Amino acid sequence: MAYIVKQTSATGKIYVHLAVNHHISALKQARQSRQHLGVLDAESGELLLSKAVQQITPDIVALLAKSGIAYHGRHAPASGRQRKNALPSALRTHDVPSAVEDIGEMHALLHLCRDLGLERSLSVFAQDGGALLILAIWQVCTGDAQYLAESWLDTRVLPSGWAAADFSSPSLSALMERIGGNQTLLDRFFRAWIAERAFPQAVIYDTTSISTYSEQLAEAEWGYNRDKESLPQINLAMAMDGMSGTPLAFRLLPGSIADVTTLLITGKFLAEYGLTTFSYSLDRGFYSSANLHELLLASLDFVIGVPFTNKQAVQVARTALPLLQSSKCSLLYGDQVMRQTATTWEVCMKTKAAPDTPPRSLKAFVFFDQERATNQTLQRERKLLELERLAAKQSFDDRQEAEAWRMENTKHLARFLQTLDHDGHPYITRRDDLIDEANAMAGLSVYVAHNEQTPMTAERALAVARGRDAVEKVFDVFKNDNHQSRLRTGKSDVAQGRVFVAFLAAIVRTNLECRMREAKLNKHLSIDEVLAGLRKIRVVRFESGNRVLLEIPKKTRTLMEALKIPAPSL
Repeated sequence: MAYIVKQTSATGKIYVHLAVNHHISALKQARQSRQHLGVLDAESGELLLSKAVQQITPDIVALLAKSGIAYHGRHAPASGRQRKNALPSALRTHDVPSAVEDIGEMHALLHLCRDLGLERSLSVFAQDGGALLILAIWQVCTGDAQYLAESWLDTRVLPSGWAAADFSSPSLSALMERIGGNQTLLDRFFRAWIAERAFPQAVIYDTTSISTYSEQLAEAEWGYNRDKESLPQINLAMAMDGMSGTPLAFRLLPGSIADVTTLLITGKFLAEYGLTTFSYSLDRGFYSSANLHELLLASLDFVIGVPFTNKQAVQVARTALPLLQSSKCSLLYGDQVMRQTATTWEVCMKTKAAPDTPPRSLKAFVFFDQERATNQTLQRERKLLELERLAAKQSFDDRQEAEAWRMENTKHLARFLQTLDHDGHPYITRRDDLIDEANAMAGLSVYVAHNEQTPMTAERALAVARGRDAVEKVFDVFKNDNHQSRLRTGKSDVAQGRVFVAFLAAIVRTNLECRMREAKLNKHLSIDEVLAGLRKIRVVRFESGNRVLLEIPKKTRTLMEALKIPAPSL
């Protein structure tokens, strides 16, 4: 089924799209695809056809007529956008206010990108580099779908030389396909960007899944979906600076490929990009005896967290716990006091081909966070006491009913509660033995390290491990704030181009957060509040073409000073 959709932008422009519904039998659901046709003329209301559409079929003309839209074969000038210098010559001689335009967000984030060297790195794309940078800044500011970029950018002052760029939906699709399909230029960018970051010595590595509705996307496969969705997916593997959390490079992979396989191959990519000496920071999800064996055979340096489902981790932590009670084990991490001790970790290296291979001994660090332990203990016990009190108000006919209530209402805390009988009446109470065991392990963490080139210290291992806190945040920003939780395109090159823009936006947002932390703004302001403050920097554009910077509010000036952003010059 096809029909016409009219969409009004924030500037009042009305865009016209051809929408087609497709039924996907595997999902038993309908999905919609859209083709941008053009814009409505402000005076006559007729369709001005997009330059990307050479002609339309009689069927589409009939649909337009059914929607009350006239079409006489006219094309839109410059994809429907009136350029900033396209004013009638008769009006250019008078300094009459024409428009108020926002300059603050674009100016501030562009200044940040230049400080980072991101603009220089993007120069490998020649003229497209500027458009990619503008799109990344737009995505940080809005998080909207890409076809909405043009209307937002129409109200912003763009850098000189880029103001004439075409950000219409068809042109952006062509740009995404052009960028995503040129792996040579992408590799050159990653090489230049990693050089700008001074070749980090610690690299956070992780993968996530991106669901897709498209049946045509070549890389879409069924696999372990991190968002618990019943959809095919592609996997996104990303490497980040272990200290700052800044994204360095990414790869798109088929959705069924396992994490450890991507790790080994991505290491070869990073070596091609100039990263030859670094340690991986790996999540507990990567830990297994088999994975550790593969990492050692590949001679990779790493720091990896070990879950307490591992018996050796529990034994190591319990042995270390008495030592960690002494202040002799204290270290200062930032402004936080931690306790640490080191021990050995045995890794089985036997294989069928070499059954007599002796085990490898690695260094294991055990850290104890007293503040975290106290918080974990209090929160767990408070929640269990609340659940016990709530269960006491229930009346259960039998143990089966009590067990069903326990599993439904206590979720991950269910193992700390039990069902007992008193005079034939079932009731739910705490398991103090298991609670005490959990409290004894609260605040403890175990990390295994392997580093052949530079001895791993406790301080560096902790810094690398804590750097992982940034990875989930980057993935959350990438999927939600940067509008990449779903892929709807069926073209692999377009998908890679869109993910690349979201990757650039993640770089910009991560480093804006770093500036906020350095200025201690993050304690009372969110990124959205900072961007709202910067949005108050505006200019008036006159019909003569002249521009005047309006007065900047005091709070905005203070914000710019804290972020070390100079005032814009026109």
